[in-house]
Amino acid sequence: MKLILTIPVFLIYCCSLAQTLNVRAVVNRMIEDQQTPIQKGAVDTLIVGTWGQEVKGIATTFMATFDVIKRAQRQGLNLVLTHEPTFYNHLDHREHYGEADPLVLEKLRFIEENNMVIFRYHDLPHQAHEDMINAGLVEKLGWKEFEIDKMVFQSPFKKLSELSNFLKDHFGATTLRVVGDPEMSITSIGILPGAYGPKEQVKAYKQPGIDVLIVGEAREWETIEYARDALEMGGHTALIVLGHADSEEPGMEYVADWLEQLVPEVPVRFVPAGNPLWRPE
Repeated sequence: MKLILTIPVFLIYCCSLAQTLNVRAVVNRMIEDQQTPIQKGAVDTLIVGTWGQEVKGIATTFMATFDVIKRAQRQGLNLVLTHEPTFYNHLDHREHYGEADPLVLEKLRFIEENNMVIFRYHDLPHQAHEDMINAGLVEKLGWKEFEIDKMVFQSPFKKLSELSNFLKDHFGATTLRVVGDPEMSITSIGILPGAYGPKEQVKAYKQPGIDVLIVGEAREWETIEYARDALEMGGHTALIVLGHADSEEPGMEYVADWLEQLVPEVPVRFVPAGNPLWRPE
């Protein structure tokens, strides 16, 4: 009698394990965990694929480059969560460079023929209880103990040159750029990762008590020139342009660590895109 009662329970358990995990289930789980619904106008959406596709593995990345997508596919990771666009423009409009752009068509062909799914994961991680993109960068820097305000840190370095060299070595960022006297003294550091644009960057640059602001990406004729003129007029705040990829990619590694616990049914891996830029010696 005991055996007869046990068999159905066992079968129910096996059936529950065999249920297909689809894209919608994964995204819903992410939204529910952080209590951050997708807002109207957000770019977080399916770029390629369907909500009902089975998820066999998840890759997180800063940028779904062709190389990243191929590496994810080889690892059996068919759902790619990318922080930035797949098709070279903010809204991922495939016709942005012409309806028959060969590069766009070849990338799309590979994704579809390999039954992969691309989901843009941009606004949601920034809107989480703790901004996951910022948290990943702070963890990468090892600066949590130095944080004195939101993304403002007591400087572990005395001079601008020391901070700049640390960032260059820590990220392997040969394209890092600096505005300011290398010998200037610094006591506090502000960070604004990504590409917020000149309005937000200048606002952060003008925070009282900030000796240097680190940004991800900036147009050369906007925030960079604002900083140069500010210093010429007697200001004391330097600017470091770390690079968009280097400033936000650690955040998508942080997302992978979170997802491993949230979606234990399938493998979750961080697949780095890296900084595509380099400087000749």
